[in-house]
Amino acid sequence: MTKKILITIIPIIVFLAGCQANEVKKTDLNQSPSQSLKTYESSKYGFSFQYPSNWNLYDYNNGNTNLAGINVSPENEKTLIDKVGAIGVNITAISPQKVEVNEEDNARRKLADSWIKTTKNFNKDVNLTLDEKEIVIDNLKVIKVDTKNIKIQSPSASIDSTDYILGNGSMYFFIYNGQRFKVAYTYPAQDENKYISTLDQIVLSLKFSSKKWFFDIFYG
Repeated sequence: MTKKILITIIPIIVFLAGCQANEVKKTDLNQSPSQSLKTYESSKYGFSFQYPSNWNLYDYNNGNTNLAGINVSPENEKTLIDKVGAIGVNITAISPQKVEVNEEDNARRKLADSWIKTTKNFNKDVNLTLDEKEIVIDNLKVIKVDTKNIKIQSPSASIDSTDYILGNGSMYFFIYNGQRFKVAYTYPAQDENKYISTLDQIVLSLKFSSKKWFFDIFYG
């Protein structure tokens, strides 16, 4: 009996210690045995991630540009291209201007600051709160900004509507292969317990490959 208890407790202690060291809960989507998963892998952009198999994946650039524009959202929800603030994870390349390695920290900081300034202006009439931290995802430095009480479109509103509700979400800013990226997700505040774990795990499942540089693709 004692051996069985020790076998059970030791992995839990190791896991919790790892979470504290990395500042983020890096839960693998595979740890949910009831969750059927798909893996999106882009050799073109050099990243991959996991998402629930009953969610939709949409490339809203439709292959017409070399910039990444990927959205994954629940099966019964519209994608972010159809509805600003809809539930889902959105991965976007900001611009094709190359960032040199020695400028990555500064570029990442500017990217986050620009978004924070715009977001504060748009939400100046509500009690917006922002919580910023630096994390690491697959050995890549990332600025994460958690938002509370941010204005998002009502799920029942049309795309050009100004009918807003309060929601929560997170933004991730990073430089990868010389390219500026942001990853975003939002959800209505009352749906936090329903979606936050899955949305977070999708982002934390991101893997990056150095097999091909973005600007070799863009200009090659």
